[in-house]
Amino acid sequence: MVIRMQSSEIWAVEIKYGSAPKLGRHYSAICDDMGATRKYVVYGGSYEFPVSRDVTVISLPRFMEKLGSF
Repeated sequence: MVIRMQSSEIWAVEIKYGSAPKLGRHYSAICDDMGATRKYVVYGGSYEFPVSRDVTVISLPRFMEKLGSF
């Protein structure tokens, strides 16, 4: 999913089922192609943690909080 924010940021969001998400093979390349400024993987767990220097795994409630703050 791609979300274009009013602030001109582009958020790339991949949604995964389960509590142990893995990034898709081409996720970073696709994010780079579309110029994503924030990259998230939403999963069924309850924590937030980085999986690389620019990709964050995040629970749905926490993601909605971030989305609502913009």
